[in-house]
Amino acid sequence: MNNFFLVYIRKITTAFCLFSGFALALDEAAVFKWWDDGLISAEEATEMLNLLEEGNQEEACLLAETYSLEDCQPQQEPTVSQNSAKSQRPPLTPHGYILWKGRTDSLGHLESSRLSLQVDFYRYRLRLGTQELLSYRNEGSEAHFGQISTREIHSYIPLDTLWGTTFTYPLGNLTLGGTLDTALNLEARLGYRKQADIFCWTHPESNSCGIQARTSWGTVAGWWQHGQSLPLIKMQLQRNEKISTSRSSAKNKNAEIISWKISAYIHGDSVPDQSHLSSSILNSMLWYSQNIAYTDASPWRNRISTNIRVTTPLPNDSALQQTTARIKVQLDYGPQQLRGTASATCLDAAENCRKDDLKLQGVSLLSHSDSQTKNGLSLQGSVKTTYTRNEGLNTPRLETGLSYGTNSLNKASVSLVLPQSNPQKNIQIRTQSDVGTDQIQISIAATFKKKARAPFHPAHAYLQLKGLF
Repeated sequence: MNNFFLVYIRKITTAFCLFSGFALALDEAAVFKWWDDGLISAEEATEMLNLLEEGNQEEACLLAETYSLEDCQPQQEPTVSQNSAKSQRPPLTPHGYILWKGRTDSLGHLESSRLSLQVDFYRYRLRLGTQELLSYRNEGSEAHFGQISTREIHSYIPLDTLWGTTFTYPLGNLTLGGTLDTALNLEARLGYRKQADIFCWTHPESNSCGIQARTSWGTVAGWWQHGQSLPLIKMQLQRNEKISTSRSSAKNKNAEIISWKISAYIHGDSVPDQSHLSSSILNSMLWYSQNIAYTDASPWRNRISTNIRVTTPLPNDSALQQTTARIKVQLDYGPQQLRGTASATCLDAAENCRKDDLKLQGVSLLSHSDSQTKNGLSLQGSVKTTYTRNEGLNTPRLETGLSYGTNSLNKASVSLVLPQSNPQKNIQIRTQSDVGTDQIQISIAATFKKKARAPFHPAHAYLQLKGLF
């Protein structure tokens, strides 16, 4: 990044730190927003939407952080601790949910849909529809029959969906596991205290082995198949460090925090047969993203962060010519009631950051807001433009929106976007609604567009219906 870009970032962040913004949760509405804003391509959006439909939040979040350079936190399903699970007898009454998800295209036609049913009974779980699976769990041991994949086999590297069976059985500090499917893929694994696993796959045409480990810093996995030039390596590491300084006085309970996060894939011209990687990862020998952030100790908790994305294509991939890199610097400043964000994004570091995205975003809380459930009323707005060296600034993109929620199940938001600043040329309206009770939950996210001399039409939409019993 050249000196000009560094000076430009300093000017932007200093002048506009009174604007504010907030992070988006990872859901279909967030993907639509990044797509409409030009942060991700249609192919990248489709990748993430498919992963969200499959319920693979972790991998979708990993892609989101790399494609959009936005912070992402996957939505975690509530978990029950092993101690409480052992002390409570599983309910004998069948319970679960039925779920339908659908996505439409720009013509309003149904582009994809998924229907799934989950029933829990005693120590058994039955899934039908999207995944055909019968599972059994009992104090650390488990067995699965049907469509098995990453979650059931406890792999850190995404796997293909296999028709077969897999089991895990604890023996003191050790864990034994195995997998067998209809294509004669056979897997055996040995784990130690849920901290490290050694596994091997065998097939009539290929053999492979690997190791995966979990530490307080994150997870690392390596997998090599016979005949491959390089092993498949995946890393997800992160750390938060609190710093005690003279500025952290007794009156101020907050501490300065330095945090970093690294996600990376490395592989050669081929990967193990049973793995299942997204196309962008599969076509890149190096696929890397990094986030470094500093949060000060003031009551406002001001924060500056840097996101970096680097991809190196495979040598035999003629569609990609060179290593590409994007760098984003963002400053969050101000009180919770009037939070400001200013960011500058170098779209291509290989061109010495000739073209950069600049964005100013703000949110004002008009009523009480709970930081955990995002309850309350808030008004938000943003201005985004692109600066090209020797060409100057282009027409700014304007956005304003309103959001309101009473609890985590009932909330709504609407945004008005002017991509070319002129409502006569182009208008976008984004809506998102969540309505639910303990028995039924409905989620809708849609984007409507209107161009000059053309009526409003749906650009894309997502609908989810969930009934619990």
